[in-house]
Amino acid sequence: MYLDSRALDAAGVENKVLRESYEFCRRLLITMDGRSLWAANLLFPPHKRPHVCAVYGLARYADQIVDSGDPRHRAEEFETWAARLLADLRSGVGGDPIGRALGHTMRTWGIALTDIENFLDGLRTDLIVSEYPTYADLDRYLDLVNGSLARLILPIMEPVDPRAEQHTVATSKAAQLTNFIRDIGKDHRRLGRCYLPLEDLERFGVPRSDLGERSTSPALRELVRFQIARAREMWALGAAGVDYLPPSSRPASRLATALYSGILDEIERRDHEVLDTRARVSTRRKAALVLREYLPAPRPLAA
Repeated sequence: MYLDSRALDAAGVENKVLRESYEFCRRLLITMDGRSLWAANLLFPPHKRPHVCAVYGLARYADQIVDSGDPRHRAEEFETWAARLLADLRSGVGGDPIGRALGHTMRTWGIALTDIENFLDGLRTDLIVSEYPTYADLDRYLDLVNGSLARLILPIMEPVDPRAEQHTVATSKAAQLTNFIRDIGKDHRRLGRCYLPLEDLERFGVPRSDLGERSTSPALRELVRFQIARAREMWALGAAGVDYLPPSSRPASRLATALYSGILDEIERRDHEVLDTRARVSTRRKAALVLREYLPAPRPLAA
């Protein structure tokens, strides 16, 4: 039984194996810390929802390989999977659920294989790079990973103005930068990575070793405050382009922005403490944001 069978029907997905592949991507999105993305996805028209799940299913699964498992075998596992996925997409014969769903989505919406290759190249960086000397270096990473991801989603959103790409890319990069800010301690302790530019650590007098502590120092709080301001500028750029999307795509874009940028509000509410807890938007707040976008605006009272 498919939990989103109406969306699969609306998308014209009749083949049983293909329906199961889309359902695999949907479940992957929900179970791998993607509930905010899933909530935003519900605001797309039903015929678009499975395709959005296919793209983000790719992102979640690939990210899981890069970030989990035995560090000695991550690179080999990633390269084996990525090579098989690209071969399937080039041949048009999907060998696993993600390949089948993603291949169908690419054909449906005219998504370029180059953007998938670029996305995988960006994730490959995480296997060999653990720090970024400057913000320019980090921004190149963000553009390769999150810029490519935005370009995969953009055809499904059906922009009405070519300027939508710049703003959609900004939104995707802002979401990743927000995650980096929230997960400073986790990334350092579990993966040995530092996504904050080293030039910024030096500017605020924060030794990299401080990222492994259990409480946030005053200097690190100032650094976090600085990074939040940078992320908010990126969120603002993304939000400025919502009118370049059709009305059917705007609620999902606005909700994704509200849910993810809300993480920054939570960090500020905790006085920029990012090492001892992981900031999350509360379920009540998420529900309120979903209802705000889902319910029609009240009509003004007649005079």
